[in-house]
Amino acid sequence: MYRIASALISAVMALSVVACAQRTPHRHWVGAWTVTAQPIPFHGGVRCKISDSRYRRTSMGPPSYSAYDVGKAGVPRVSVPRRAQLRKLEEHDPKHQLRFAILPKHLTILYIATDGPCASVMYPLLDTGFCSNMVYMPADAPYDISAGAPC
Repeated sequence: MYRIASALISAVMALSVVACAQRTPHRHWVGAWTVTAQPIPFHGGVRCKISDSRYRRTSMGPPSYSAYDVGKAGVPRVSVPRRAQLRKLEEHDPKHQLRFAILPKHLTILYIATDGPCASVMYPLLDTGFCSNMVYMPADAPYDISAGAPC
């Protein structure tokens, strides 16, 4: 009888430890989580609806706009120097993938969205100087820019 009781207590304790370990956010051994982002039309641009299976939440990224839509209804106005920069970059963008986004603190970024406006990849920024390692990730860090590989 004593052995059965101690075995049951050991089993309950082991199960509680496993259950506690499964609730921790850093579960690398349980399985992979996914982040998906789908484009949603928004006032002349696109917002990314981001779904994170790890935390089971959905959020919306900032709007991004095609550089070719500048001047159309719903697209934010850009300064004259910025518009000239866009027109110059458009000459080297035959697939019409040049986009801009306005992040918090009025930071306007330019990038070429080769995999679409809501891809989970690192897009190098075009307007940060000759040798820039700054990148934008619309699905993973939509409200910030990050450092990428060094030049």
